[in-house]
Amino acid sequence: MTNSQLELNQLRQEIAQLQQEKSDLECLLETVITHSDTIEGQLYQLNLHLESAIIDRQKAESALQELLQLLLQEKSDLEILLETSNIHGDTIEDILYEKLTTATQQATTDALTGLANRRCFDEYLDQEWQALARTKKPLSLLLCDIDYFKNYNDTYGHQVGDHCLQEVARAIRRTVHRPRDLVSRYGGEEFALILPETKLEGALHVGQAMLLAVRQLKIVHTASQIGDYVTLSIGVTCQIPVAGANPDSITLMADRALYQAKREGRDRVISHL
Repeated sequence: MTNSQLELNQLRQEIAQLQQEKSDLECLLETVITHSDTIEGQLYQLNLHLESAIIDRQKAESALQELLQLLLQEKSDLEILLETSNIHGDTIEDILYEKLTTATQQATTDALTGLANRRCFDEYLDQEWQALARTKKPLSLLLCDIDYFKNYNDTYGHQVGDHCLQEVARAIRRTVHRPRDLVSRYGGEEFALILPETKLEGALHVGQAMLLAVRQLKIVHTASQIGDYVTLSIGVTCQIPVAGANPDSITLMADRALYQAKREGRDRVISHL
């Protein structure tokens, strides 16, 4: 085969290849033209998704920055607090202790009279009952009531009645001197005394002292049916506590004695065992 024939064959092959490429391009162009709307829609959706992702990322970065600023501020506040605590630790501890003590006192103190309240009475009675049950020593309890106090309130008004309660409370408190004895406001116009390690004779002596102390106040009580001044009725009892027994039993005995004192004419001390 001559060179001319070879060149002619090569040229024919190149022409055939060009025709095939032309056919492929025409096919691709037809496909692009046919599906251009679909492709354009897909590109539009991809663009929207990309924009949304960018916005979400910006929001996340902003929130993260705010959180970082907050953490830095809290860190600064904690450092200041720690520094203050190190410098004024003793003062802060004293203030907290004082507040705790005040809160404890308020929880166990009657606001009007300043005596122990009913909650404190119940807790202390149980505490002393258990302690004396172990030592087998006596526990005395006195319950007292201001005679015809409702009549007093109706006659003079509740404000004067509150003042009367305060005066009587102070008088009762002056009759006991041992740190372990507890004087409490039992409820309304009733008062209670817990006397640990006290026999009945000693409790009766305290009861008589209470009667005299209140009489000496000479608080005028024109609505009383037994005299011209405020008086007390007092019930006294004494028990040696038993481990496992309910201390309500001693309260019941004192209450019965108080009821008997009222029934026998008031302004007196009655014991019940």
